Amino acid sequence: MMTDTVSLLANGKAANDPFAAILSFISFLCRCISVVLLMTLVPITVQAKASCDSSPDVLGARFEQTVVNDKTATTSGRTMELWRDGNRVMFVYPDRGIAEQWEHAGNGALHLTTWFDKDQHGIEYMPEDIGSRSDAKRWSEKWQLFPDSLLQKMQVIGESGHDCKVTRKLMKASPDRTVKLEWLVAMQLPENYSVSTKNGTESWTLKELVTDQKNIRQTFDQRSHYKTTDYIDIGDNEDDPFLRKMIHLGFVSHHASGFYDSDGHALEGSGHAH
Repeated sequence: MMTDTVSLLANGKAANDPFAAILSFISFLCRCISVVLLMTLVPITVQAKASCDSSPDVLGARFEQTVVNDKTATTSGRTMELWRDGNRVMFVYPDRGIAEQWEHAGNGALHLTTWFDKDQHGIEYMPEDIGSRSDAKRWSEKWQLFPDSLLQKMQVIGESGHDCKVTRKLMKASPDRTVKLEWLVAMQLPENYSVSTKNGTESWTLKELVTDQKNIRQTFDQRSHYKTTDYIDIGDNEDDPFLRKMIHLGFVSHHASGFYDSDGHALEGSGHAH
């Protein structure tokens, strides 16, 4: 840039034409200012990207249920927690005293352990014990409560926020129900999920997001000292009071991962259907 101006002066054009010299100097000055501005903007852009420091791989999320229908008044208070730690995911139901922990094994299969907090006992299931629920294709369903296949089928009706805080609004309507989802894109997590029918609406809302890794891993570790029984060995241990009670109550072979309705059934799209 400076070479052009020097050349112009050297060949005498700028010297013979003061107006041309002034234009050349202004042009040179503008170019210098542009370079300085560009160099100033670069670190600002990098800083904006670096602000996304919360990882979806390790987090905890607490959801609260609200039920509004014609038969009962508005109710809320039931909670469900989702915890992630790499290839481990755990659903905790404080009102039931039950936790379901899923592990994504190296071969792709899903392993399940159901924890019963009051009895401090767990039942471990191998992939062959839980059939289709161990299919690797269902990992997204466990990881984020909604399978990727469902998210792709839902209609996007809007977005809000920016950068790491984008919330995508989706909807899926049918003659008998309307499903709405507010999706935190960066965290791969629902912020609000509702199913509306002619009888009313049931919804789950994110109340707390936990990102402290020590707290998250303590939540997994606090159940590591529980006594565990392999599902395949239950038949040989029916004299165990805990296992006898679980068999009687039907907890051994039936579970509910994800969001559920007021009757304990999995809501459409979340968790799994029995």
